[in-house]
Amino acid sequence: MWKRRTDDAVHVVMTDHYIQRFKPSRDLLAPSKEIVLSYRGEVVPYYPSSLSEVANGDLYLALAQTEDASNLSAGIVQMERALDRDRPSDPEFYFAIGAAYSINRQYEKAVPWYEEAVRHRAEYPPALRALAATLAAVGDLTGGAAAGERAAAVLPFDTSVLTTLGNVYLQQGNIDKAKAVLQRALTINPDLPEATVYLGIATVREGNLTAGATLFRSAINLQPDLAAAHNNLASILARQGLYKEAEFHLQKAVVINPADAQVRHNYGMLLARTGSADRALVELKEAVRLEPELVRLRVDLGNLLTSAGETLQAEHEFRTVIAQDSENGEAHLRLGALLSHDGRKAEAQTHYEIAARSSDPKVRQAALNALRR
Repeated sequence: MWKRRTDDAVHVVMTDHYIQRFKPSRDLLAPSKEIVLSYRGEVVPYYPSSLSEVANGDLYLALAQTEDASNLSAGIVQMERALDRDRPSDPEFYFAIGAAYSINRQYEKAVPWYEEAVRHRAEYPPALRALAATLAAVGDLTGGAAAGERAAAVLPFDTSVLTTLGNVYLQQGNIDKAKAVLQRALTINPDLPEATVYLGIATVREGNLTAGATLFRSAINLQPDLAAAHNNLASILARQGLYKEAEFHLQKAVVINPADAQVRHNYGMLLARTGSADRALVELKEAVRLEPELVRLRVDLGNLLTSAGETLQAEHEFRTVIAQDSENGEAHLRLGALLSHDGRKAEAQTHYEIAARSSDPKVRQAALNALRR
């Protein structure tokens, strides 16, 4: 009799007493993702019949719309109106609308509401936790670090706060501070997969690939479906020439988080390196579809399209990059080469001249060499 995971509790393994003649066609012990069903639609009060009988009744009803994103957009509008009218002293409501905007990926609008929550209660933990991460998400790393330090002073043993602060320091390039605060978090609780990944990234940036790989493997052991750990481990393996193992981990990362453009890009670049050009193009095109504003993705796609002989599409990618970033030296250089090969020498020279001003010495030298020919 086979052992298998149950359908209603995917983390439980049981012995299946259904006797079958043939071996099952799938792995019955393979991990399964839990399906969580959430209500979507307007939330209406059941009791009491009139909200006027409840203090801050309108606010709580608006809050119910945003909980679990049941009726998010309408709930945000209702909550803003109620807050403007009632102006409660409880920070919970200001935090809730900030959280609703964050769920809606409107981080710039979330920040002032988190700040308002903290103004109403200086040591309100949910807002302190959220403010640092949200400021970093909108690109305000200085503000994010300041908010994170404030949160860490109020909540010195909160590993979520310390992990967020470590990530902000990492984005700032402050490796020493990042390592110190992440190690502090892991001393409090060694079973923190995200903090372990961030510490691994800091360690790699110091040049210690072996220690970094060990940390990424530890994070995977703690949380096998953590895409960032697989992605960063694959990067090290690829640098070491261990392409098959790197591909395995990138495949895992893509399955876990198929909407991550950077993971798709990394997978595509690895496939291109190992000779799987068709599969590489699929991944790079998907990366560009997911993040069309990231010029690095388009440049790499253009280079791969050029190698594949798809010059018209490559030209389109390079021109799109230049429209987004008029001084992108590599895009001008690659476009110049395509135009020159196509006999459009005058237009190619214009792009070579721009590429010759690039801050990248390799791009600049290649453009100067092309101009001399």
